[in-house]
Amino acid sequence: MSQLEEVVRFIIRDEVRRAVREEVRAALAEARGAVQPDNEFLTVKDAASLAQVSAATVRA
Repeated sequence: MSQLEEVVRFIIRDEVRRAVREEVRAALAEARGAVQPDNEFLTVKDAASLAQVSAATVRA
């Protein structure tokens, strides 16, 4: 893989992660009915439940 391909892949991966985090956070807040500012990150269990996958998939 060329250096350019690696850089593009890195940029895309980071942007996708950021977008997914924002979407998951918004969907979870909507499902709960309110944003909980003291709990900015999802637990593995919550993320797996939201994505309808096993917790092992979220950890990977």
